[in-house]
Amino acid sequence: MTPSIQLLLIRHGHALPTMRGMSDRERVLSPTGVAEAQRLADRFQAHALSVHCAYVSPAPRAFATWQNVAHVFGINASVRNPLYGASPEEIVSILRETPQQCRGAAVVGHNPGLEWLASWLSGRTVTLATGNAVALIGATSWERLALGGGQWELSASFP
Repeated sequence: MTPSIQLLLIRHGHALPTMRGMSDRERVLSPTGVAEAQRLADRFQAHALSVHCAYVSPAPRAFATWQNVAHVFGINASVRNPLYGASPEEIVSILRETPQQCRGAAVVGHNPGLEWLASWLSGRTVTLATGNAVALIGATSWERLALGGGQWELSASFP
């Protein structure tokens, strides 16, 4: 029997408000957001999560969140433009490209896409505030990843 795969969904840390002439996409982490990301790193370390592949939104606040937790996993992330404002379907499309030998993957991105994806996969209502994450265990293949049905187990929450 093929072992399950693990998916870690990470919402970026708290960001500074937009400044004049700045788009939402350009927002950066606030000091609170940096602290949230560092707290996540500590929690991930304590839970010994196994992540072999990571996909990160190009938004500075998401990338900075990843930079604060990356040392826990010792891997580089793939920056994916579609993750900014991505729907659950778009996130699933990216995850389906994950190599099968990668049994644990992380996505660092934004709401509402991450909340909706976690809710659809687990069959439960999932809320992700800034600087929070959830880990799910489910399918045996990234290629077979599909929305709905509550087929994934919500294995950990990192508020």
